[in-house]
Amino acid sequence: MENLQETRRTARLLDLVQRIANAPRQWTRKRLAAEYEVSERQITKDLEILKHWLHFELEHAREGYYFARVPRLPAASFSFEEALALLLAVRAGAALAGVDGEALGAAVGRLESLFPRELHPVLRAAEPGAADP
Repeated sequence: MENLQETRRTARLLDLVQRIANAPRQWTRKRLAAEYEVSERQITKDLEILKHWLHFELEHAREGYYFARVPRLPAASFSFEEALALLLAVRAGAALAGVDGEALGAAVGRLESLFPRELHPVLRAAEPGAADP
């Protein structure tokens, strides 16, 4: 049960970053608590993790929360096998709640761009729901 709660909290933290980054100054603590069906106290704790533990430049205005600087991940390089594993994992994650479809599409596009063009048809054929040749 504790693992499930930690997984939900991690998903909520990731979603909080996305919501605040995509709609700055539109998410108040009260609105976030209602959206996630948790207490305002829990949202306060989540926001403190983002600001103090993860060192995101989270700010607050009367209208809502925003990032002074939107968090970005450093660039990474992958081996062929790692990139393929990530691409398959991203596609499997498409069925999970809390993952933005637009962000997922962008991630798939970036991962596919790591592969030679000749492999793109094979990668697309491996997509869930793709018709068998």
